[in-house]
Amino acid sequence: MTRLRQAVRVHRPLARLAVLAALGVGLAGLSSRYYLKNLGGTGVVDDWVSLGGPNHGTSTAYLCYLFSAGCRDMIPGSGFLNNLNAGDETPGAVSYGTFWSWCDEVINPDSSTLLSGATNVGVGCLGHSELRTNASVFTQVRNFVA
Repeated sequence: MTRLRQAVRVHRPLARLAVLAALGVGLAGLSSRYYLKNLGGTGVVDDWVSLGGPNHGTSTAYLCYLFSAGCRDMIPGSGFLNNLNAGDETPGAVSYGTFWSWCDEVINPDSSTLLSGATNVGVGCLGHSELRTNASVFTQVRNFVA
């Protein structure tokens, strides 16, 4: 997580950005939420978007929890998720948006993606990987951060 904070510190001035939009697909959404909540990210990020993020965990993580810390973090009720979701799930003045599918084969239950205080958008019946390649989802995300 501190690598993410360091990358923002280094690259934001180089790109001459006043604010950032953070986009996370799957597990990356949890990392970026951690950055916002615990590492001062709400001061530099304007919009946060999650495509099929396991914000409240996924039972699929049990398939790899023995050999992956990331999978252990995605198990429903994990200490990481309990801490991340404690209190305000969408802190700061950031606009939070989740985009989810009821046919996502990776995030189970599908409702795990939803966050209290976010704009939660159901995008239809798409597979997990399709969330990042579907033209309609791209348009909706672009309009959200515009």
